[in-house]
Amino acid sequence: MNDFKHPSGLNVFQQYRRSVKVAKSTSRMKNMAWYQEPLDLDVQIHCYLKDGAGASCYLYIKSHNVFEKFDDLNSRQLEQPEELIKFIDSALSQDVCRGAKSLGVVLYLADEFSLAGLGPEYNKPSELASLRGMMRDDPKAILDDKTISTESHAWRLFPYPGATIGGEFATAVAVPCSRSNTLKILRDIGNEKNFPIKTCALSAPLCAIGLVPLFSQTNQEGGVCLFNYCAFTLMAFFNSQGDLAVMRYMPHANGAVMPSNIGPAIQSTTTALEMEKPDISVVSMVGNDVGDLSTTLQQSLPDAKVGVVGVDDLIDDYDLPIGCPAEFIAVTQKIDPELCPLVENETNTALREEGWNKQDFLSSDQDEIDMFPDMADMKVLRLGRRVRKIAALLVVAVLSYGGYNTFTKINSNIWKYQAVDHKAETEVLTNELKRYEHWDNLLMDRSKAWVCLELIARMMPADDSVILKVVKHDVRLKKENRGDKHGFSKEWIIDGFATDRGIEHLERHCTSEGINKLFLEVATTTENAAYFPDTGQRDITVSLVPRINPSYNSFNGQKTGSAFERTFKLSITQNITAEDEMALAAIEGVTR
Repeated sequence: MNDFKHPSGLNVFQQYRRSVKVAKSTSRMKNMAWYQEPLDLDVQIHCYLKDGAGASCYLYIKSHNVFEKFDDLNSRQLEQPEELIKFIDSALSQDVCRGAKSLGVVLYLADEFSLAGLGPEYNKPSELASLRGMMRDDPKAILDDKTISTESHAWRLFPYPGATIGGEFATAVAVPCSRSNTLKILRDIGNEKNFPIKTCALSAPLCAIGLVPLFSQTNQEGGVCLFNYCAFTLMAFFNSQGDLAVMRYMPHANGAVMPSNIGPAIQSTTTALEMEKPDISVVSMVGNDVGDLSTTLQQSLPDAKVGVVGVDDLIDDYDLPIGCPAEFIAVTQKIDPELCPLVENETNTALREEGWNKQDFLSSDQDEIDMFPDMADMKVLRLGRRVRKIAALLVVAVLSYGGYNTFTKINSNIWKYQAVDHKAETEVLTNELKRYEHWDNLLMDRSKAWVCLELIARMMPADDSVILKVVKHDVRLKKENRGDKHGFSKEWIIDGFATDRGIEHLERHCTSEGINKLFLEVATTTENAAYFPDTGQRDITVSLVPRINPSYNSFNGQKTGSAFERTFKLSITQNITAEDEMALAAIEGVTR
């Protein structure tokens, strides 16, 4: 079987054999970094490609949030596997990388940038999630321009949370695929070394959008941010809430540091967006002198407030190395919402939670992904190994226990037991059991005094509208002619005085539902099973007879009960049959 054959050409058994071989010969089962994103790994290399000359490289240790300047890669080194191997070896030999179990390589593409519109049939913002996947898999199907190249450029979707109703709600962003082979070589190096090297390629201008909260605030007239790069300038327009409304870009002609006619271009867009006096921020992302650009904008839009953002100040605030690309802040640092309130608006929340500005433009193609088992396959294999080990241990345990059990039984007195007549012993034990059952039944908790009082206390109101005169409690046995158990009945007879409100309170308990509910409450609270009303072998009756109080005197209530309008007689009877578990035992012939 060829290990490099695509899985589509293998049957299920061959795919399983290859997965087992990969699990045994590589660290893909033990090292979960193989299945993580590069920005989630602890040791990372951030490479910034601002032009065709090469890439500036920085080591980043995520656990310590520390960047260090590292060796740069020129354009020739980016294309040669031997040079990239030396580069990786040199990085992993650094003190900060000692003991690393994985490496993430993040490539920032700042040398080229393109925008394109979606087809007119794709005009529903609610379809943004599905369009994101379609743009990744088949951009030609949803782009308005069907002549675009999907071979030379990679396309991704980017939303406009601040777009006007009915306006352009998203755009397509493209970067060149010229560096996809570089990332493929790096991943292959990781495969050869059995060391996870995870890669991704980000669009630097999209990352720069996440920097806006650091230097911008909301403005009722809206705002414009210009991100100046070597070959182009990105123009981002924001509404009064600071949400991105639209993006435009203009290339630089003949090596210029700024586009020609940029002033009229911004003026026409701000007019279309009804921005009369927007705040305009100019940010030099690659160190260009943007003083002339700022002057030109101020002349073209005299009512606008134009300012130049000091990138070095932003980098210094986050203790990054001097000259470090500012996009690193948006990708790796957390922005404090108390200092930068704009980071909590819809645009920046979507960037942070949905990763729109961290989309991988040069990800592995499906064929490369399919060449190795995924994390789910490794988990299944790991589970299978554990199941086999557990099964083997169980077999050994069963055999060991069976052998030990057989040995102990053969050598025990039980094995040598000879049957004898134990009739006399059996009769003694039977009589003892009957005696135990008899006294256990007699001592069951049937009618404790404090529980009886608890029932009466819970029945009486707490507002002094009822006073008790006489309370009688009686338990009577109901002897059965046949059977080994007798039922019994418990009766409460209560005389007292009450106001009309007290009588109303008592009447609520003097219904079938009310008295059963009261008994259940007492049984639950006191944990006395004799009061449970719903066993099927018990019934509870209650009657209340209120009368006019002949001694009632509303003016002189010195005599007991004379201040109450009514007297009452309340009786409660609980019948427990001989079939109930509380029935009294009537076993004959039991000796003490």
